Amino acid sequence: MKTVLILLTSTSTLTLTLTSTLTCPELRAQKPALHQVRVDPDGSFTPRYIHLNALDTVEWLFSNRNQSVAPITLADSLSLQCDQFKPRVFADPNDFTGPAASLMPGIVALSPDGPGFEILSTGQNCPQNLLKAAAGNQFLCERGPDYATMDWTWKNPNITGVFIRLRWDEVHLGPGKYDWTFLDREITKAVENGKMYSLGFKAGLTGTPAWIFNPSVAGNFTVKKLRLRDNEDEETCGTPGDMGSPSDVHYRKWYFDLWRDVAAHIKEKNAWYRALGYVKPSGMNLFTHENRLPKNCKDGCEVCNPEVWAKGGYTPNALYDFYTQQFNLLDTLFPDKYMQYALIQAGFPLVNNKGEYTAPFTEPLPDGTEQTEKIMALGRTQHGLKFIVSHNGLGPRPQDGNQPLAPCPNEGKHPAVRPFAQAATRCPNPYALREGEAGQITGWQSQNARTVNSPETMESTLRNAWDNSDGIYLEFYEERIWEAETAGPVLDPKGTGRTLRQWDSLLHQRVKSFWGTKVEDPFPLKHRQVFKRTTANKNEAQVFYYVNPQSCKNGTKSFGVITLRAESSVPYGTEPEEEEQIQLALYPNPGIGPTFFRYFLPRPVEVRLEVYDPLGRRIAGLVRDTRPSGWNEYIWPDNFQLAPGTYMVRLNAGKQTLTRRLMLMR
Repeated sequence: MKTVLILLTSTSTLTLTLTSTLTCPELRAQKPALHQVRVDPDGSFTPRYIHLNALDTVEWLFSNRNQSVAPITLADSLSLQCDQFKPRVFADPNDFTGPAASLMPGIVALSPDGPGFEILSTGQNCPQNLLKAAAGNQFLCERGPDYATMDWTWKNPNITGVFIRLRWDEVHLGPGKYDWTFLDREITKAVENGKMYSLGFKAGLTGTPAWIFNPSVAGNFTVKKLRLRDNEDEETCGTPGDMGSPSDVHYRKWYFDLWRDVAAHIKEKNAWYRALGYVKPSGMNLFTHENRLPKNCKDGCEVCNPEVWAKGGYTPNALYDFYTQQFNLLDTLFPDKYMQYALIQAGFPLVNNKGEYTAPFTEPLPDGTEQTEKIMALGRTQHGLKFIVSHNGLGPRPQDGNQPLAPCPNEGKHPAVRPFAQAATRCPNPYALREGEAGQITGWQSQNARTVNSPETMESTLRNAWDNSDGIYLEFYEERIWEAETAGPVLDPKGTGRTLRQWDSLLHQRVKSFWGTKVEDPFPLKHRQVFKRTTANKNEAQVFYYVNPQSCKNGTKSFGVITLRAESSVPYGTEPEEEEQIQLALYPNPGIGPTFFRYFLPRPVEVRLEVYDPLGRRIAGLVRDTRPSGWNEYIWPDNFQLAPGTYMVRLNAGKQTLTRRLMLMR
């Protein structure tokens, strides 16, 4: 193989001869190798440096379920920060972010839908109306930052993650205009603490942006404003608010634009995307993230909601189309994630496809639960196990109430099969159970914190989910988790005697025992990646830097380095066509950590391998020995003693001299 020689003269007495970029040849005669890296409990890597060939595999072995690996862009190790995560790029064969998170089983906290909590001690003042929980001499005061999950919750090792509940109008400020403050803060906390998160955006009487109804802002995509009035307790006329109809193509545009831009934003950082468990289809809400709409029509109230919907073009078919499009969009935007649909069985107004809501009818009205059931059937048939069904309203077991009821008819039957109790019997929601019976994954959110109001009622709610369903997760309000853990750890000594951590582990085990190979392990302790060459110049090494995101904070230096050796037209173990030419390769270059040298000798000869600074001063003698012909190797681990900068590496072999530049980084 020909070698191009370039003669350089330094300002000192050293004469340097540089070859063209000759690098270490591919080990083509060898089979692809497996390299194992242990992720230590402190987030460091053993070994920290890996050199491999194209098609070799790296396998990371994790110490716990919270660990992962994520590639970073690293120019200087002194400035290592968590915002150096690379984007999540599915088309990149060397995007080794992992292991991929998807299912999110176990105990999940609900983020605040408004002001967060402060943990105070006895003697500190908190208005009575803001006092939300107490345990011992501590209590929670609802006057923390808006939508901020407590650091205490993010750091809690006994829960899987957090459902981040955001309002559409708090994030989407206008066409193409977003405020990511709340979202970024919460996701950063999830990643730093090794937690998963799910994500939903509420749009209803609260949460729908006012600007989508304003022609001066929304322009040609202005949404028709529907003035509605409703209340969750269905006992009063309720709160007024403006909403858009699912039949309004402009409404769909804006809500779907939200999801598109959120997905793009999350994918800007691979560790952010990896930690995402579920995305929650929504956009048709009343006051919560549940899928339901204002539907009351009462005498004495100035607003009859079905009438408003009918005049606004609402129909069941339009509703189905809205969710079909949204399911397909989320499947495209988040191809390796699950969707979690939160049902309210009678959640939608009774208007038929003719736009009729009251007699006389030319077409029957849908049954009370028909629309919800059809939406869930659409998700199940179109997206299979990626479509998860949940119900937001699970409470204590029927037999544990102040007025005990009969146990659920399917208690202890797994898989859960009929007969199921009707809704409002304190048993798990029958419509969610039917989806589970049809083969879907299910989960639950507890009733509000006023009903599930103690560690004992939490325990009973968990037993309700465990005994009477096949659900894999249970979402609790943050104040209840804090109260139970602070007062506990056992939730109810008179019950199972389990702690929240034990319940969390049981739900994780249920995924493996119940679903087996149908779904991936949500917390694998191994992650593999086959590395492929992606550079056009095969004579250049590729270097990848990565971190364990959980430990990537506070200027940590716990990063790993993978070097994909450069290729050569010369197979490993053979000699160049012109045997008189020596060859020298060093990598990673630029590099962090030990430098790996490979040099070719046409015949046995005395070798000197030395390092010089830019002024030509010799600063290190690495090899001075007679070496055999062929390819030789040397690893220089002590370059950490040198300051970052550019150095010259000179190989003397008999009468030949070859010099390469080496850039060291820190």
